[in-house]
Amino acid sequence: MAAYRAVDAAGLLVAGARRTANADGSADVAHQPGSAFEAVHTSLTNATTRELQLHGFAAEGHSGAGDAAVSSGTRQASPQAEAAATRLGGAGFHVCLYGRTSCGDLGATGNVQGRSARAAGAAFVHVELAKVVRDDQARRRLAAELAAAALS
Repeated sequence: MAAYRAVDAAGLLVAGARRTANADGSADVAHQPGSAFEAVHTSLTNATTRELQLHGFAAEGHSGAGDAAVSSGTRQASPQAEAAATRLGGAGFHVCLYGRTSCGDLGATGNVQGRSARAAGAAFVHVELAKVVRDDQARRRLAAELAAAALS
């Protein structure tokens, strides 16, 4: 919500269920091209859109990701993803920039919204935040605001 307010965003989409909520994977809207979430996302996206997608990750199995893993949803870091990583790093967050360092599977390369955003010519930045950041209100807010500012 802090990022939304910080950039005077035109839209805020929130997936309300854990991605593992349904055994068939349908709750994982970042990987469901036929979801209502993606239909709304696509209707809001065009070449002037700047998108920030915030996710959370568990530290187990992601030891190299630090506090935040930043990506453009591709194997190549975009200028916006680089800017977000630089801002976060400058504020003291330990950042993994996907495409520059190994972030494991946190690069959002299969992310449906990232694909449709790029197809529309939109800027897309995906940020995975560690639980230690998400559990600290001040750090969570700062991370969101810094990442959003990189898209301004």
